[in-house]
Amino acid sequence: MGREQAEVGIARGSGLVARFEDVVVFIPHETPFTERILEAAEVAAEADDPGATFVRQLVAAVFVEGAAAAASFGMVAPTAGGVLVLLRGPVTAHIDKFDGAQRLSGLRAMTWLDEVVRDPVQQIVLADDDDLPFEELPHTDLRAGVAPGGGLIIRALVDGSTPSGAHRAVPDSMISGPLPVPVPVEHYAWSASVSDTAAALFDTHADTVTYHTPLGVLVRDDGAAYPLDRPYVIGRDPMAAEVVRHAAASPIAFADQGMSRVHALVSVDNGTVFIHDNETPTGTFIAAPGAEKWTRLGANPEALQPGWSLRVGNTVLTYRATS
Repeated sequence: MGREQAEVGIARGSGLVARFEDVVVFIPHETPFTERILEAAEVAAEADDPGATFVRQLVAAVFVEGAAAAASFGMVAPTAGGVLVLLRGPVTAHIDKFDGAQRLSGLRAMTWLDEVVRDPVQQIVLADDDDLPFEELPHTDLRAGVAPGGGLIIRALVDGSTPSGAHRAVPDSMISGPLPVPVPVEHYAWSASVSDTAAALFDTHADTVTYHTPLGVLVRDDGAAYPLDRPYVIGRDPMAAEVVRHAAASPIAFADQGMSRVHALVSVDNGTVFIHDNETPTGTFIAAPGAEKWTRLGANPEALQPGWSLRVGNTVLTYRATS
């Protein structure tokens, strides 16, 4: 799917559709969390792997806002090896390929449903479950920005597919009949490694932290060590964080007036440690061994490499990898 090929048609309705470069989003009902989803899409659009970046942004947003704030949505973005389709709540995706089709629903997952579909993809439809069938507005092609709409149709034409101008109609399977024959798909590699953490972020019924093989430890200058086998929330009062109250992360509390109550999240993803700043006024910083200056984290989660240090308030923690 590329900007020069993809055409985004809009369906009649009261939701929102958005496009930032190759990242396309459908939000059936606007909520306070809508802005977070749009921000995640906008940041992801500038990344080398938009799909992976969107998921990281989404996890960070849920960390900040809490599980209860998360809204229903559908998102389509390119990722390594294909196209990522991400759904939450009663949003349906119909994926149309040359060798078949598949219908997915965000209701199939407690957190979100994610699939990577191999190229080439002819057409992807995102719609609210309650609004099927829907009517596509004629002559619509969203190139950038946000617009009202009850769904969207992405036509990612590729060489050798349908002739120019001969777009396929919304498939009959979106109207009635049994589920179409599935096409080969695979779970998204990034979310597979953090699915337990992500699930707990959304699942208010979670009652335990999920543990992984330790990558090493975070060591404080006084010798205190925290095994990197789970997510942590760092702050003066980390129990205030939704993810801690719902047992999706362990708290690390410091009597450090330079910290916010809920300051930073440490997460483990596929062999990498990531640091998320909670939009704190004093910031969260990382530095390489021997570096003279600290680097302040921005909106994106940042990887903490073995041997590097993390500064939160006046507290410094160093990542010591398992030998």
